[in-house]
Amino acid sequence: MKTIAVATQKGGQGKTTIALHLAFAAVDAGLKVLFVDLDTQGNATLVLTGSSRIAYESDYAALTASNLFNAKTGRRVKPLPTDEGIDLIAPDAQLSQHIKGSIDPNSPELTAPRAVLAKFADDYDLCVIDAPPALGQVLAALLAASDAVLSPLTMDIFAIDGAAELLDTISLVKDTANPDLMHLGIVPNQINTRSQDENATLASLREAYGALITPYAFSLRRAVKASMAARKPVWRAANGSSHRKAALEWKKNCLTVLEQLNVLESR
Repeated sequence: MKTIAVATQKGGQGKTTIALHLAFAAVDAGLKVLFVDLDTQGNATLVLTGSSRIAYESDYAALTASNLFNAKTGRRVKPLPTDEGIDLIAPDAQLSQHIKGSIDPNSPELTAPRAVLAKFADDYDLCVIDAPPALGQVLAALLAASDAVLSPLTMDIFAIDGAAELLDTISLVKDTANPDLMHLGIVPNQINTRSQDENATLASLREAYGALITPYAFSLRRAVKASMAARKPVWRAANGSSHRKAALEWKKNCLTVLEQLNVLESR
């Protein structure tokens, strides 16, 4: 099983939408997919199940996000199967206890998610982790559990200014807990291709950061927002030229990421 985290240090960067589309693209390619929703808002869980708080129910019996921080968690409790063919580890009420502002390299929490997910590695081809929009222990832990990380970034001065903190966290995890972690790069997201300012900002970023900025980008598309509201990927039942253009762009970009992970050979 290959594991990819979609992570940023700031909310509103579109990471959940990208993470879900990666999972949908993988399922469409015939892969067995596990989705880990580590965002307490549960937006991905809402798309996959119809309820963002499904794991808050007292009778919920599937594996939850907070279980990942206990290395003793075994295989007896399974992730939740969904109608989309994507198994889910959903956020629960206890998850917030593990979202801490500081990173302790010696804490068992840092390595626990990797140990727990490894117990399910033979069941899946790909694990997609949707990270919370925060730095700290939970982000470090999920990066320690991942083979790769992809970082969506909007052309927003505050998001760009904070990107250095995320890069520092990635470097720290590589130095202390996961030297093999591969940063696939900062992917420009929600780009308004009609905005001269945003195009200029993107050009400046590419010049300043070079290969750290991915050669592909996700454009701002109304069809993508509508597809998430309908709880499906943008390429499903595309209607109209603008929708089809969005579908082609998003599917192509997602397949590019899956190819970088070398998971398509698992079909």
